[in-house]
Amino acid sequence: MADFLAFTAFAIAGAFTPGPNNTIAIATGVRFGPWRVWPHALGTMLGFSSMLLLASAGALAALLAIPGAEPVLRIAGVAYLLWIAWRIARSDGPQDRSLAQPLTVIQSALIQFISPKGWMLALSVAGAWFSGLAGKPGLVAVYIVWFALICAASIALWSGAGGLLRGWLQEPARLRLFNLSMGGLLAISALSMLVT
Repeated sequence: MADFLAFTAFAIAGAFTPGPNNTIAIATGVRFGPWRVWPHALGTMLGFSSMLLLASAGALAALLAIPGAEPVLRIAGVAYLLWIAWRIARSDGPQDRSLAQPLTVIQSALIQFISPKGWMLALSVAGAWFSGLAGKPGLVAVYIVWFALICAASIALWSGAGGLLRGWLQEPARLRLFNLSMGGLLAISALSMLVT
C-alpha cells in the first residue's frame, strides 16, 4: 500500500504540473468549453498508457538507445508542439477558423510519444515501480490504468479552469491576450524540451 500511495503521489505530480497537455486542456476549455476536451483526455490516457506499457517491457528504453533516435524524436516533438502553440496563439475568437476543432484522440495520443517529458516520466515509472513488479502483469496493468485515470483527471481539471474563464474572456481583447499567453506558454514548454 505504501508503494501504491507513493506511486499515486508521483503520478499526481507528473500529471497535474503545467506542461503541454495541461496548456492545451485549458486553452480547449476556454475555446470550446470543458466538455469538448474528452478527445484530448482520451488520447492522453491511451498514448501515455501505451508508453507505460512499452516502458514496462523495456521497449521504450531500447527505442531511445538507437543512435540518433532521441534527438530526432525530440526535434519532431518540439516542432509539433510549436505548431499547436502557433495555432492557439493566433486564434482570436469563435469566428477564427485557425483552431476550428479541439485536438483529436489520435493527435493527443501522438503528443505523448513525441514529448520528452512523457518519455522521462514513463521511464521513471518503469524503473522505480515496474521493475519491482516483475512477474506481476496484473499489478502492472492496475498501475497503468490508475496513472491513466489520474491523467484524465488532470486534463478535466485544467479544461474546467478554462471553462470557468470563458465568460470573462468574451471580450475579444482579453481572449486574444489569453490565447497569446497560452500559445507562448506552450512554446516555452516545447522549447525547454530542447535543453532538458
